[in-house]
Amino acid sequence: MIRKIASSITGSEMELVQNGLIWTKENLRMEESENKNQLFRQRTAEEIIKSKFITGCTDAALAFISLMRARKIPAVFVETIDKKWLESKNEVPIYGHVYVEVFLDSKWYLTNPMYGKTEKTNKPRERVIFAKGLDSCDIGITNFSDLKQKFLVFRNKWRQKNLSNGG
Repeated sequence: MIRKIASSITGSEMELVQNGLIWTKENLRMEESENKNQLFRQRTAEEIIKSKFITGCTDAALAFISLMRARKIPAVFVETIDKKWLESKNEVPIYGHVYVEVFLDSKWYLTNPMYGKTEKTNKPRERVIFAKGLDSCDIGITNFSDLKQKFLVFRNKWRQKNLSNGG
């Protein structure tokens, strides 16, 4: 299924990326669902694409990554945390976002599959990169509990490094 959809996405490498972003945004919908939390980081890219339902940016990223890899474009899962949350004292809600880096013409480009666009820079605005990997499992996050635990540890280290000296 993924290969079939990926083969329908055409163009030069950059156009493949742009058209893949468009396909992801136009074909996968975020809807409120009773089982949204149970599905969070639990499905494969094929399951996500088949259902046409995403729980958020993680699902959009996984679907887009699978389409790009099927077209032989290297793609990396990029987990970020909002600086505002890192600076706050609140544990929840946790604010972050998942991007995807794609490798074209000897350069990495940051894309935002949730919103169907390529970013202007390779550094997410107002966010800090937590980890990069093949997917969510590769960076050790398989559910909300994992995410919360790892983000809190990261925040403590980040705060010691960035806030203790006034900056």
